[in-house]
Amino acid sequence: MSGVGIQCMACKNRLEDTASGEAVCKAFPKSIPMDFYTGERSHLAQVEGDGGIHFETDDHEVLAELKESYAMLEEENGFENQP
Repeated sequence: MSGVGIQCMACKNRLEDTASGEAVCKAFPKSIPMDFYTGERSHLAQVEGDGGIHFETDDHEVLAELKESYAMLEEENGFENQP
């Protein structure tokens, strides 16, 4: 499983998609920003506009994969928000 792109699916703050098909969560109750949803941007740490809620999981393997994937992206591309 690739670490990048799974953060929303594995997050315990994710809510059911809305009737209109919008992916939502406790941090982004109207719509998850696409760059987080696709995994292009890490939500492992708090960011402006998330109300202090960020990625959480009890799955330590998923968390390790995400941290490793975002660390690689940060090293290669200057990726932001790596805790």
